[in-house]
Amino acid sequence: MVEYMRHFQPIGKSTHRTALGTAIDYGLMEARNRGAKIVDIYVPSRKVVSQLRLGQNEQEWSNTLALLKRFEHFSVNFIANRQSRVATTLARRAAEISLIKQLSTT
Repeated sequence: MVEYMRHFQPIGKSTHRTALGTAIDYGLMEARNRGAKIVDIYVPSRKVVSQLRLGQNEQEWSNTLALLKRFEHFSVNFIANRQSRVATTLARRAAEISLIKQLSTT
């Protein structure tokens, strides 16, 4: 249960971009902690994709850019809202299944 819950941390009142940046950073930290050397990021904002690919707006994305540099290779890709909704639904279902499995083994 603790493993599942540690991924859900409140970030307080924030803008969509701040929430997106926080989510990307958490994902990158988790990937690194699990030993990933290559990451592919899918972001529902063409502007953010462009900024991360080009290393622009460093003040806003400094933490994310520093995390990306820890990987041997990374890609940042645009994902359309429709595809993003499908991915979100699948991620929620996977998280629910994971929680159920964890609870059934304890």
